[in-house]
Amino acid sequence: MKILFVGDGSYDMYSKAFFKAACDMDDVEADLLEYGNMNIKSIPNSNYFKRAEYHFCVGPDVNKINYELLKRYELKKYDIIFLYSAELIYPRTVKKLKKQGAYIAIYHNDNPFSEGAKKYRYRHFIKSIKFSDIAYAYRKSNISDYLKYGAKNAKLLMSYYIANKNYYVNDDDIKINVPDVCFVGHYEDDGRLDYIYKLLEKGIQVGVPEVWKGVCGARENLVFLADTLNKYNEILNKTKIAIVFLSSLNKDTYTRRCFEIPAVKTMMVAPYTEDIAAMFKNGEEAVLFNNAEEFVEKINYFIKHEDERKVIAENGYIRLKKDGHEVTDRLKSIIMDWTLKESMDI
Repeated sequence: MKILFVGDGSYDMYSKAFFKAACDMDDVEADLLEYGNMNIKSIPNSNYFKRAEYHFCVGPDVNKINYELLKRYELKKYDIIFLYSAELIYPRTVKKLKKQGAYIAIYHNDNPFSEGAKKYRYRHFIKSIKFSDIAYAYRKSNISDYLKYGAKNAKLLMSYYIANKNYYVNDDDIKINVPDVCFVGHYEDDGRLDYIYKLLEKGIQVGVPEVWKGVCGARENLVFLADTLNKYNEILNKTKIAIVFLSSLNKDTYTRRCFEIPAVKTMMVAPYTEDIAAMFKNGEEAVLFNNAEEFVEKINYFIKHEDERKVIAENGYIRLKKDGHEVTDRLKSIIMDWTLKESMDI
């Protein structure tokens, strides 16, 4: 079967991850239409026009991407076109593909429907939903949103870890030094900084990405982690406790780190939600907190109780592997949905 993955190729954990997983599968021919050069981080500040194109998702460069997608389908007639957060793809392009017989799967890891979402950024994506064969929701709450905007079929497709990027490394083989407690994620004004401050006040060193300097500045016990994108796996392996915070903007009830942290056999400390508690047993496979007091208390305890911490980390790893949360597992479910539709159409 032939699959075309479409999306921003700037980061390996998104459309590229699915593409590489497909390349490793038997009987699958995979192609990738990426437009990493149209990511705002790739466009020079001096190129105002191209930055405006990316920002408003319209313009000659965006037109070229849409033309290339139509051209590729015409040449290869892919069985599946998987649009991963493809905000630059016009709805009229998706409509044309459907008229030509394409099977369209659509997915977004952010929440295009949240109150704080920039609607102009998501307008093409949202208008394309009704032309897709199946809309995959990153979070359960978005299933009803997809159906509201005309999806013929909508189902959950959770995030994942990537086996060759998120993996256990023996501590002796890691040359970097990091604090015992780290949060390796983005800043959001949702109270997560207050939680970090409470740990600092207890004398607990905490590592956060270097980009946080602009938010909180230098503080006692706060360590800024350099090059977290390239050293992500090393940092998660080296730290004793890895924190998860959930995006309020996206209304997340779990996140990608819920899989990446157990994958490296590090103990995960995360907010209590039904989704996370269903995946990992609280106190046995992960440590979940309900408020700031619990957060500080549990981290302070497990820093001092290494044997218990290691057991929980190992159990989380075993549970992760048993349940199957790798990107290839997600890809297999996408292919299965296509197979079922094909069998029903015969």
